[in-house]
Amino acid sequence: MKKLLILMLLTTSPLFAADWTLSSKDSTFNFMSTKNAAVTEVHTFLNLSGEINGNKGKLNIDLASVETQIPIRNDRMKEHLFDIKQFPQATVEISLEPKIFDSLQKVGSMTDLPVKASLDLHGMKKEISAKLRIIKLADSKLIASTLEPIILIPGDFGLEPGVKKLMEIAKLNSISSAVPVTFSLVFEKK
Repeated sequence: MKKLLILMLLTTSPLFAADWTLSSKDSTFNFMSTKNAAVTEVHTFLNLSGEINGNKGKLNIDLASVETQIPIRNDRMKEHLFDIKQFPQATVEISLEPKIFDSLQKVGSMTDLPVKASLDLHGMKKEISAKLRIIKLADSKLIASTLEPIILIPGDFGLEPGVKKLMEIAKLNSISSAVPVTFSLVFEKK
């Protein structure tokens, strides 16, 4: 009975009970690529959407919104790497423990946590691990960001042919097979 009462209190607390929606304009999602073992560049996705409902979080990444600062490279990534006609978005889903919100009662409070998430990219799903920091920015706003880069391997998602095609088109000797990813996601109460 005591556990049930504690669970009810947690799930009805103001922070946990609220549903949250991602503020795309305030959020960033970046990845890095290294070509010819010497040149590393930071790229981003401009269009994100997502929400936290109860203890479930979801992030949708519009792959057509990739921005590399070079328009022709954007187009090549969309067509040859991500194949946006067939796979227009990537999706990340995560389960959050209700107790993580306990430490976020005051503005400025934060909590660090390791998480497991399911990434659906290019028609393939894989569980990934991340270390996140969640900070309460205001009563109606919080931010979740990576504490360290998440390393993704394109081959785990069937992206190797696309990487090879990009190397061929750009006449590169190599493109790194490890892709560091970082993000800073701002959520607001609905």
